[in-house]
Amino acid sequence: MIKRILKFFAVIRFSNPKKNDVVVLYDDYWVKQLVLRDIESTTIQCYPDVIYLTPILVFRTLFRIERNDWIQIVANGSVKIFLSKIYLLYILSCIDQAQAKIVVTFIDNS
Repeated sequence: MIKRILKFFAVIRFSNPKKNDVVVLYDDYWVKQLVLRDIESTTIQCYPDVIYLTPILVFRTLFRIERNDWIQIVANGSVKIFLSKIYLLYILSCIDQAQAKIVVTFIDNS
């Protein structure tokens, strides 16, 4: 249990994502090296290798949650749905904080 907690705190960065016009959602070799070869970009991982934690990101994430969403989540009683919704809003807040004009992603399950 202690190893999990230490591992969790090892991925936290007390900074914002780097501001950039292009954000790559989920780091992928093909996108970064072949498509965006000479274009500066910021990478935000879908699977948290790094969690950015600043007051502005916390407020942006909480601001995105509408009152109706909270009521529906609490009525459902599903912690998994609650945490996944919070995480998706966190990703959107990171994209906002990076001031991205373009978001590029390549996620394929095949």
